[in-house]
Amino acid sequence: MNWLDAIGKHFDEVAKYLGNAALSPILPGDAENYGMSAEAPDGTWQLSTGLDGRIRSVFLFPHAELPLGISWTMSRHEARTLLGPPSRSQEGSTVPILGDFGPFDRFDSTFHCIHLEYDVDTDRLRQVTLMHPSAAP
Repeated sequence: MNWLDAIGKHFDEVAKYLGNAALSPILPGDAENYGMSAEAPDGTWQLSTGLDGRIRSVFLFPHAELPLGISWTMSRHEARTLLGPPSRSQEGSTVPILGDFGPFDRFDSTFHCIHLEYDVDTDRLRQVTLMHPSAAP
Protein backbone atom coordinates (compact mmCIF):
# COMPACT_ATOMS: atom_id res chain seq x y z
CA MET A 1 0.00 0.00 0.00
CA ASN A 2 1.39 3.39 -0.94
CA TRP A 3 0.22 5.34 2.08
CA LEU A 4 1.08 8.73 0.60
CA ASP A 5 -1.40 8.04 -2.21
CA ALA A 6 -4.11 7.34 0.40
CA ILE A 7 -3.85 10.77 2.03
CA GLY A 8 -6.88 12.85 1.02
CA LYS A 9 -8.75 9.93 -0.54
CA HIS A 10 -12.08 8.72 0.76
CA PHE A 11 -11.74 5.63 2.96
CA ASP A 12 -14.00 3.69 0.58
CA GLU A 13 -11.47 4.24 -2.24
CA VAL A 14 -8.68 2.45 -0.35
CA ALA A 15 -10.61 -0.01 1.84
CA LYS A 16 -10.05 -2.86 -0.62
CA TYR A 17 -6.29 -2.60 0.03
CA LEU A 18 -6.64 -2.69 3.81
CA GLY A 19 -7.78 -6.26 4.35
CA ASN A 20 -10.54 -6.52 6.92
CA ALA A 21 -9.94 -3.12 8.54
CA ALA A 22 -13.19 -1.35 9.30
CA LEU A 23 -13.93 2.19 10.39
CA SER A 24 -15.06 2.97 13.90
CA PRO A 25 -15.73 6.33 15.58
CA ILE A 26 -12.63 8.07 16.95
CA LEU A 27 -14.70 8.84 20.02
CA PRO A 28 -17.32 6.13 20.47
CA GLY A 29 -20.78 7.47 19.72
CA ASP A 30 -19.49 10.76 18.30
CA ALA A 31 -18.35 10.13 14.69
CA GLU A 32 -20.27 13.17 13.44
CA ASN A 33 -17.93 15.50 15.36
CA TYR A 34 -14.57 13.72 15.26
CA GLY A 35 -14.43 11.44 12.23
CA MET A 36 -13.52 7.78 12.10
CA SER A 37 -10.47 5.57 12.55
CA ALA A 38 -9.27 2.17 11.40
CA GLU A 39 -6.28 0.03 12.31
CA ALA A 40 -4.40 -2.99 11.06
CA PRO A 41 -5.08 -6.25 12.90
CA ASP A 42 -1.30 -6.67 13.28
CA GLY A 43 -0.84 -3.18 14.78
CA THR A 44 1.43 -1.83 12.02
CA TRP A 45 -0.82 1.12 11.08
CA GLN A 46 -3.76 3.26 12.11
CA LEU A 47 -5.56 5.91 10.13
CA SER A 48 -8.08 8.63 10.81
CA THR A 49 -10.58 10.33 8.57
CA GLY A 50 -12.20 13.72 8.66
CA LEU A 51 -15.94 14.17 8.92
CA ASP A 52 -16.11 13.79 5.13
CA GLY A 53 -14.62 10.27 5.27
CA ARG A 54 -11.35 11.34 3.64
CA ILE A 55 -8.11 10.04 5.12
CA ARG A 56 -6.33 12.83 6.98
CA SER A 57 -3.63 10.95 8.90
CA VAL A 58 -1.89 7.58 8.73
CA PHE A 59 0.21 6.41 11.68
CA LEU A 60 2.84 3.81 10.80
CA PHE A 61 4.52 1.61 13.40
CA PRO A 62 7.50 -0.78 13.15
CA HIS A 63 7.20 -3.38 10.39
CA ALA A 64 4.78 -1.25 8.34
CA GLU A 65 5.82 -0.51 4.77
CA LEU A 66 7.27 3.01 4.56
CA PRO A 67 7.23 5.42 1.60
CA LEU A 68 10.01 7.24 -0.27
CA GLY A 69 12.82 4.86 0.68
CA ILE A 70 12.41 5.53 4.41
CA SER A 71 13.50 2.56 6.54
CA TRP A 72 12.85 1.63 10.17
CA THR A 73 16.60 1.23 10.68
CA MET A 74 17.38 4.81 9.60
CA SER A 75 18.96 7.26 11.96
CA ARG A 76 17.85 10.87 12.11
CA HIS A 77 20.90 11.89 10.07
CA GLU A 78 20.12 9.27 7.39
CA ALA A 79 16.48 10.39 7.17
CA ARG A 80 17.54 14.01 6.72
CA THR A 81 20.04 12.98 4.06
CA LEU A 82 17.26 11.17 2.18
CA LEU A 83 14.47 13.75 2.60
CA GLY A 84 16.40 17.00 2.87
CA PRO A 85 16.14 19.67 5.55
CA PRO A 86 13.03 19.31 7.73
CA SER A 87 10.32 21.97 7.67
CA ARG A 88 10.00 21.61 11.42
CA SER A 89 11.95 19.73 14.04
CA GLN A 90 12.39 19.41 17.77
CA GLU A 91 14.93 17.78 20.02
CA GLY A 92 13.84 15.23 22.59
CA SER A 93 12.07 16.46 25.70
CA THR A 94 10.73 15.37 29.05
CA VAL A 95 7.18 16.17 30.03
CA PRO A 96 6.36 15.85 33.74
CA ILE A 97 4.15 12.85 34.44
CA LEU A 98 4.25 11.71 30.77
CA GLY A 99 8.00 11.08 30.59
CA ASP A 100 10.56 11.27 27.80
CA PHE A 101 9.74 12.00 24.17
CA GLY A 102 12.20 11.48 21.36
CA PRO A 103 13.10 14.10 18.79
CA PHE A 104 11.07 14.57 15.61
CA ASP A 105 11.41 16.00 12.12
CA ARG A 106 8.57 17.03 9.83
CA PHE A 107 8.88 17.33 6.07
CA ASP A 108 6.10 19.35 4.42
CA SER A 109 4.99 19.38 0.80
CA THR A 110 1.95 20.69 -1.02
CA PHE A 111 0.14 17.35 -0.81
CA HIS A 112 1.30 15.78 2.45
CA CYS A 113 3.41 16.12 5.58
CA ILE A 114 5.74 13.38 6.80
CA HIS A 115 6.42 13.40 10.54
CA LEU A 116 9.29 11.18 11.72
CA GLU A 117 9.55 10.46 15.43
CA TYR A 118 12.80 8.98 16.71
CA ASP A 119 13.49 6.76 19.69
CA VAL A 120 14.81 8.55 22.78
CA ASP A 121 17.75 6.18 23.25
CA THR A 122 18.71 4.91 19.79
CA ASP A 123 17.99 7.84 17.42
CA ARG A 124 16.21 5.35 15.11
CA LEU A 125 12.68 5.72 13.78
CA ARG A 126 9.94 4.89 16.27
CA GLN A 127 6.84 6.11 14.41
CA VAL A 128 6.03 7.71 11.06
CA THR A 129 2.92 9.85 10.61
CA LEU A 130 1.67 10.87 7.18
CA MET A 131 -0.80 13.77 7.14
CA HIS A 132 -2.79 15.92 4.84
CA PRO A 133 -1.35 19.47 5.21
CA SER A 134 -4.61 20.64 6.78
CA ALA A 135 -4.22 18.01 9.52
CA ALA A 136 -0.66 18.96 10.49
CA PRO A 137 -0.30 20.80 13.79
